[in-house]
Amino acid sequence: MKFIILLSLFLTLSFSKKDFYYSFIDQSGNQISQKQKQKIVDGFDAILNIRMLAKEGKITESYGEIKSLKKLNKINVLNSDIILLYAELSLKSKTKRHVLDGARVLENAINSSEIHENELAKAYLLLIELKLYSNKINDAKYFAKIVIEHFDNEQTKAYGKIYLAKIYKHSKEYKKSIKILYEILTKTQDVLIATIVADELFDVYVLSEQSDKAYDLISKVLIKNIEYYSNDSYLAIEKVNKLIKANMPEFAVEILQELLIRAKKPEVIEDFKFKLANTYMMMYDRTNYYLFKANELYKDILKDFPNGIYVKKAKIYVDEILMREGKVSLSIMAKKYENSESMQQKILLQELLNLKRDKKYEYILRIKKIYSKISNRIVNRFAYDNIDLIFDEVNILMIKEYLDQNKCFKLNDILKTSRKETLIKLIKDEDTTDKFFECLIEVPNERAFNLVKNTFLRSRDAKIYLYLERMAYSLSLLN
Repeated sequence: MKFIILLSLFLTLSFSKKDFYYSFIDQSGNQISQKQKQKIVDGFDAILNIRMLAKEGKITESYGEIKSLKKLNKINVLNSDIILLYAELSLKSKTKRHVLDGARVLENAINSSEIHENELAKAYLLLIELKLYSNKINDAKYFAKIVIEHFDNEQTKAYGKIYLAKIYKHSKEYKKSIKILYEILTKTQDVLIATIVADELFDVYVLSEQSDKAYDLISKVLIKNIEYYSNDSYLAIEKVNKLIKANMPEFAVEILQELLIRAKKPEVIEDFKFKLANTYMMMYDRTNYYLFKANELYKDILKDFPNGIYVKKAKIYVDEILMREGKVSLSIMAKKYENSESMQQKILLQELLNLKRDKKYEYILRIKKIYSKISNRIVNRFAYDNIDLIFDEVNILMIKEYLDQNKCFKLNDILKTSRKETLIKLIKDEDTTDKFFECLIEVPNERAFNLVKNTFLRSRDAKIYLYLERMAYSLSLLN
């Protein structure tokens, strides 16, 4: 289960304390040596660098570094910050073994008073996330109630309630989660808390299949506080993935565009450009509009990052776009990518679409089995929910051609295998309805009659009933 990490935004570590922590006086009241001072400063610098790596989305690298720092650290004053960051990165790693260890280390640190008092609320919130990921719901509730009931700060209590709402979301008690989040929204004047609540509400709406509310909410959040995402690459990419999964890629594009504006490091720019290009590919609407946008980004990657990590994939996607735009032949593509199952399926699907464009309807239906093997993942990439919808389009186009040519006998043959959905589309199309029914009356088809009758049984369209009566009469179904 994916979690949004709020902890870096709440009660964040003040790195200025590295300069004057305890005024560099030890527990006995003695001045700390210059050497020890430098070790403390270096320690906080290391923590800051690791945190920045994590914000850039480099979780594996940052987790490895904080683990090493935790193991080597001998300076007590750094323990609290190291443990908190270790626990946070354990969670972000999304590895069960890491999460369990992060929870163990953090809980022990809280119980042994290793966590600084001003970071205790942050520690509890992080522990709730770790317990949730480990599916220890009762433990998570226990710690959420501690935050709500034992901290006086209203902001801290609000965060405790947000995390209680997270627990209800995890338990699929969506109404309880929504109720808590709305209560926080009505009381808070804090823009950050309001944004976090709205972000959490989005997740609950998506999970509870209230897509319209989720869509409306995220559009408002991005208008009012897109910085919430754009200031933290990890947080932003987490949201981008959720938006794509919720079929709202247009909002994912907004976040990625904002990330690109702020990005400085070449490898980060390459990463965001590649993700943005891929998102445009998902948004394909059967025109070349999004293909063009994606292609420009892939070409930027090839030009600006010739040794980048996405160069190989970018070249493949540029070839795919050229194929889909009809600028490179399918035979050349098939030979070039003969060892790529994914590309072979894309080539096969493009061949089907080309045949449809060229009105080779009968040929398509004769070899339909070949195209039926194309996976839904590939079909979705070409803006269809499934392969049957393409065959429906072929059927409808062929039927319309037969109707225009008054070939009712041929129409009868194709209706024997047509899907119910095909008939519904033809009947609802004002340009084909009358011709379609007249053909069915001229050359009766009992299957078509039954499909139409069962589909429009509750219709209030008198014309359909009139046609059904005439069809029944032509089929000698007098009753």
